[in-house]
Amino acid sequence: NGAKVISISMGSIAIGACSADMQGSVNYAVEHDVIVVASAGNSGNSDNNTEVPGSCPGVTAVGAVERSGQPWEKTQRKPYVAVAAPGVDISLKNNYNEQVTASGTSNSTALVSATMALVRAKYPRLSARDVVQRVIGTAHDTGPAGRDDTTGNGIVDPARALTQTVPHDTANPAYDRYDAMKADQKHAADSRHRNSLLLKLGGVGCVALVLLALALLIVLSVRRGRRAKKMRSSGAAIRP
Repeated sequence: NGAKVISISMGSIAIGACSADMQGSVNYAVEHDVIVVASAGNSGNSDNNTEVPGSCPGVTAVGAVERSGQPWEKTQRKPYVAVAAPGVDISLKNNYNEQVTASGTSNSTALVSATMALVRAKYPRLSARDVVQRVIGTAHDTGPAGRDDTTGNGIVDPARALTQTVPHDTANPAYDRYDAMKADQKHAADSRHRNSLLLKLGGVGCVALVLLALALLIVLSVRRGRRAKKMRSSGAAIRP
């Protein structure tokens, strides 16, 4: 329907990998140049389960930080976390239009999605992939140097995302995982095609061998018949 950014402030525990149906929906979005942003999860201090759609390749998963910039204690600790944003004691309105404060990666997801939308508005010619790379590439590193499982590549900074230049080789984890998944699928499809071709060739080879054997038997039988006829006509005894 023309959306350029899809914000999913929710998640559910993944039983294994991202389901085929859900991944198919993500693939549809990615292939139509649409950004998908989702919560990383709020159980990092307990079971720390993998959640979907945040863990699906092609989705930018968001963790939460406190006002101090430190990771929120409940934010998920997972390799699929791409970036983080403020998510603790955020002022918002609930379903009853009441002003409340709440904490969670749902809040940080909304802020990151809004940043993506701002960048898309300012740079309408940038692809979804390039917008995500810009937002990730301008994030503030926090915690251990480099990427970590709580805040990903850092805390999103809208002002920097809108103004700074980002190198072409900047990390783009959501799309890197998507590209790797697609490469694996192509490799698997190529392997299936190759194995199918080998089976077909093997079947053709077996048929060819059977036909060759039958042809040889026919030739030998014809020759034996001619020999026997010739020997009978000359009066010679036929030996087995």
